[in-house]
Amino acid sequence: MKNKKYLFGLVFLIAFSGLICAQDNSLELVKLEVKKATLKEQQALKNGDCETLLSMMDDKITFYANGRPAAPKNMIGVFCKNLPRPFSELTSDSLDVYALTQNSAYVVRKIEYNKNDKTKIKEVVTKIWRKSGDGWKMVHLQSTVKEVSNE
Repeated sequence: MKNKKYLFGLVFLIAFSGLICAQDNSLELVKLEVKKATLKEQQALKNGDCETLLSMMDDKITFYANGRPAAPKNMIGVFCKNLPRPFSELTSDSLDVYALTQNSAYVVRKIEYNKNDKTKIKEVVTKIWRKSGDGWKMVHLQSTVKEVSNE
């Protein structure tokens, strides 16, 4: 009887750990998919491929710039078309991806670049992604930009 309890406990632990590993692996896949989508979206913005950029956004995307509600999706397209390119050379760039569920994740990107000899720009961009029948789409975009002294 005692051996059966241990055997049952062991089987339970193995099954439970397998479930945890399966969930961890699937969330790792979500992270990879969202990172790939994010890099594609960043490349589209960099290259001025505004159609691709907009296709990666949900029609009801919410957008905040420096804590204030910003333009709707169609205005993001106008912004994309009129953005001066090429962009400044980045002095710092990091991207962190956080999977929440099988169908949702968010990313935080932090970048820095020099505006001039005395000032640099720091920007933090947060994007929430949701998976639907059309693949991964951004449903929320937040950008905070501030100038800081280089000194």
